[in-house]
Amino acid sequence: MLRLLMLLLGCLLASAGRAQERHAQVELDSGEILVGRVLAMDLATLQIEVGTEVRTLSAGSIKTCRFETTTVPAEGVGDSLPVRAESPAPAVAETSKPAPRITWSGPLPDPVDPEAAETVPIDLRHRSLWRARLEAIDEAYPWLSPTVPSQWISLGLLLAVSMSLVVYLSVRVAGAEGAGLGASLVLALWYLVTTVVQVATVSVNDASVTLMLLANPAFALFGMSAMFGLPRSGAVIAYAIQLGFLVLGYGVLELINSLLASIGATA
Repeated sequence: MLRLLMLLLGCLLASAGRAQERHAQVELDSGEILVGRVLAMDLATLQIEVGTEVRTLSAGSIKTCRFETTTVPAEGVGDSLPVRAESPAPAVAETSKPAPRITWSGPLPDPVDPEAAETVPIDLRHRSLWRARLEAIDEAYPWLSPTVPSQWISLGLLLAVSMSLVVYLSVRVAGAEGAGLGASLVLALWYLVTTVVQVATVSVNDASVTLMLLANPAFALFGMSAMFGLPRSGAVIAYAIQLGFLVLGYGVLELINSLLASIGATA
């Protein structure tokens, strides 16, 4: 029984050894090249089968030796030729090119849409002073600028009524006995017209600013004295009250603008 088991184990080992064979191509010192199946190999000798001849080569006579593995099909599967296992080709290392270096030497051009219609560039050098200042107000208070032209009428009426009430309240506090809403409306309209004319035509420089700081209060004081019979001191008090309401209105605009900017709803 033991001999039977040993015989079966030997058959299995023999079939496993035949399933994979090693071939070698040996170049000797004499220049002879041998190609055959490796039978045995150790540190001193190499036994190789070349055709029907079995040669035993010493390690000192071998110049180069290259081994190849050949897979042999098992017996009974089919009479197919042995398949030579090719070693995988060495991977070629990809030469990595350095990324192009991006340098900035000037302002980048605006993106151009090739499908968009060609537009004529706008020359801003000949833009009117009135248009430039309206655009500045629109940029500072985008929520306040009218979206349609008809809203300018309602905005102008609101300013006229508010200023007439401010003028009427200021001259009444200053002691004007003959103050009326009609005269207050006329003075308020004069304020609005002169403001629009100065915004549209007067450029900002030292001479123009000085002239406006001197002329505007002088005409305002003269108008209140002539229309409401106020003395100089009373006209100064009324003008100071009007300036106070103007500063208050500016503060309200800035407060609304900051609140809308904090919630991201300025546009």
